[in-house]
Parts: sequence; structure tokens; C-alpha cells
Amino acid sequence: KGSLAKTEHLIRENIGSVPTFCLDESWTISSAHKWASEVFESASSSSNLSVYLHHIEKMLWKLSEKYLVEALNLKNLWKVVELLNFYRGSVEIFFARHANASPLHVRMRSIELLATWLVYCIVFNATRAAHPEVLNGYGVALHYQDLSHLVLQAEEHIIVLKKVVVFLGNNYFGEDKEIFSMRGSQDWNSATFQMGHLYSKLYLSAMLAKEKEDAEHRLRLHWQEVIRKKVLALRLKSELPDLVRDLLEASNAYEEAQNLRPYREFRHTVSSARRSMNAAQHLVDEKNREIVEAEKAPPPVIQPLPHNDDKALKLLFFLYISEEFEILSRLSLVAQQLLVPKPWKARCGGQFGIQEIDVFGQIKVAEKDLSWCQHYNAYQKCDYHSPHENRESFPHWLDISMHIDVPDSKDIGPHNIDLFFSSSDGIWHPDKNDVRLVWYGGPSVQDRHSTQGLFDPFKIPCSYTGRKHYVF
Repeated sequence: KGSLAKTEHLIRENIGSVPTFCLDESWTISSAHKWASEVFESASSSSNLSVYLHHIEKMLWKLSEKYLVEALNLKNLWKVVELLNFYRGSVEIFFARHANASPLHVRMRSIELLATWLVYCIVFNATRAAHPEVLNGYGVALHYQDLSHLVLQAEEHIIVLKKVVVFLGNNYFGEDKEIFSMRGSQDWNSATFQMGHLYSKLYLSAMLAKEKEDAEHRLRLHWQEVIRKKVLALRLKSELPDLVRDLLEASNAYEEAQNLRPYREFRHTVSSARRSMNAAQHLVDEKNREIVEAEKAPPPVIQPLPHNDDKALKLLFFLYISEEFEILSRLSLVAQQLLVPKPWKARCGGQFGIQEIDVFGQIKVAEKDLSWCQHYNAYQKCDYHSPHENRESFPHWLDISMHIDVPDSKDIGPHNIDLFFSSSDGIWHPDKNDVRLVWYGGPSVQDRHSTQGLFDPFKIPCSYTGRKHYVF
């Protein structure tokens, strides 16, 4: 009650400077977004921030009345997410100004988490409605049991909480069906990548066909270079015997000239024979160098995508992820991350929950991170082929990586032209490399660690979220 009274006092104290937004029957998401974006700067730089926060809360709670059942138009997804971003950014500013209001912090963090999970549910519902054939059978990544630690007092918050709990409960189909989740094992057969495969088969098959055409072009031109070098090596080798014979004759002539006496009278003959022998030796050495160079394998081809079509399609889903899935993927991690205690070193451990814990240390990911996006972009072009179409992927907040090194060109064999027997020799595909989701914390500074390191918010212990005390 004390924190609620304090909030209401702050609201009354601040009323007047922030233009109000009327949530009547004529309001739209576009008008709400327009109001929030126009007022944000003035509200965040004044003492009226709590009023601004209160208005956006009302907007989000209003959305829960409709868009957990009906599907939000995809065109409005980013506007709803922007509303949430305005809200979360304002919360951080508010905390910076009221650093000592601990009870108020707890309550506002709970409302922030509820708002984020609500928007996640709305986005999941809209994305599923837009792609039922892709998301059929796949469920949410969030567990409603993790909401048991929230400190909520207002009836409107309890109502929204119950809606979110029901939605998550109805759309959770087990750990092996969670999409955009880092919980459990991650590999090519994880639910997220299986779902991505379905999407790509429907929408990115034409792109895969172009990728395969380019891969075949690289292979074909590489093989042409192999054949060229094989023919060259054979020709050079065929020319070597005549040069060796000339060298032998020149060597014999030089030995005979050395035996002529008196030496003083035949020294010019000896010098001439030596020069002829050296010239013949130079031709033999030069020809051998040409043969060695011709027998060297041409630069190998490192393909940007796996040879296996299914794996390639799974990667293409992430490399060219659509806006709605990109928003859903980011919200999945941000929503889960809000369960992580703040700050990164927090008093939340031990029997009584007061022992200081290095939270980041418990959820950080120390494995080597090799971006699939960077690999894909780096090997679109090679010595043999550059695609006519400039295809480039851009990294996203929820990225995909491999943890097996791409081999150096010098380590890809065969290394001698005589050992090439198939056009696939000297061609490397990343089929044996792994794939997994990686997370740095999203676009907001408050969500990232100071080291900019990787972490997995799904590793947060249940005891920190209060799940074991859950009753609903």
C-alpha cells in the first residue's frame, strides 16, 4: 500500500505538463504510437515521467482486451513494440531519478515485466495468425510459472496477469516445441530451426535455388581450373625429357672440355661449355618450378551454405528473417531476460535470498562465437565467381553462430593436382558445423552487460524467479 500511495502521489504531483491521451472508442494504435513518440522527449526530460508511464500502461492494458484473442495486424507490430520501448526507456530514466525508492522499484519492475510479457503474447498471437502453416504445433518460449514473483497491487494488473497466464498456458506445448528459446539442447533439429525450415520451404525456396546455382557455378569454375592445371602439368612434364637430354649433353661436353690439354689453350672452350651447361640446367630448373606450380591445387572453394538443403533452408530463415519473426525472436529473449535479477550483481542468493550473487557469471556463455551471418557474407564471392545479385545478410539481436572453426584455405585438400578425381574435390561445405542461438542482450543498453558478452537468460535458476512458490 505504501508504494502504491507513493506512486499515486507522484502522479498527482506531476499532472499538468504531459498532454493526456484519451483511450476512447476512436483511439488507434497509430495514434497512440504518434502520441508516445511526440511526448517522449519532453516527458523524459521533465518531472512528469510518471504520468507518461501511466498513459502507456493504460494503452498496453487496453491492447490485452482484444489482441490476445484476435490477431493484431502485422503492420502494427513494430508500433506496439515501440510503445513498449518508450515505456521501458522511461522506466530506466525514472529509476535513475529515484534511486532510493526500493519498494517502488520492485513494483515498477513487476509492471515492466508484465507489460513485456503481454506484448510478447500479442506478437506471438499475430505471427501465428499470419503463418499458421509454419507455427502449427509450435509454442511459446515463456513459462507462466515464472510470473509468481511479481508484486502487483492494482486490480487492472491482476486482470492482465491472468490473461497472460492463460494465453501462455494454452500455447505451451513442451520444451521440445518452444521457438526462439535457448532452453534445452540446441542443434539443427531444435524446434526453432525446424520451424525455420518450414518457413523457408514456403517463402525462400527461390532464394535457395539461386544459392545452389551460385554454389554449382563456383564448383564448375573451380573444376575448370583444376582441368586447366592438369593439362598444363602434363604438357610441362612432356617438355622436361628433351631439356634433361640437352642438359646431359651439355654436361658431357663440359667434362670433355675439362680434359683437354694444355688447359691454357682450351680455357675458352671450357668456359663456353660451362655456360652451355649452366643454361641447360637453368632451363631444367625453370621447367621443374613450372611443373611444381602447375601441380599445386588451385584455391579451394569455401561455400557459404551447407550442401544439405534442409540445413541451408534453416539458415536462410535466420539470415533473411522477416520482420514479424525478428520481433518475436527478440521479445522472447528480452521477456525471459527480465526475470534475471538486476543489477548484474544482486542480493538474491542463499537460503534467505540476501546473499550477493554474480548473476551474469551464472548465465554467461563462454563458448567461441563464430557468426553464421559473417561466414555467409564472407564467402558469397570467391576467386571463381561473384553472384550477379548482391545478397547480404545483416546480424540481428538474436543471432545464430557456429562453434567449430571454418578451416583455413591451406588446410583444405587435396593439395596436388594429381589427387583431384572429382569436381567435388577442393570444395568445402559447412555441413558438419553446428548451429545455435546467441544473445548479447538486445538493443537497449540496460539489457546488455558491460563486457558486451554473450549470455543465456534461460539459464536463470527458478529459485530467483520465485517459481517454486507459484500458486494460481
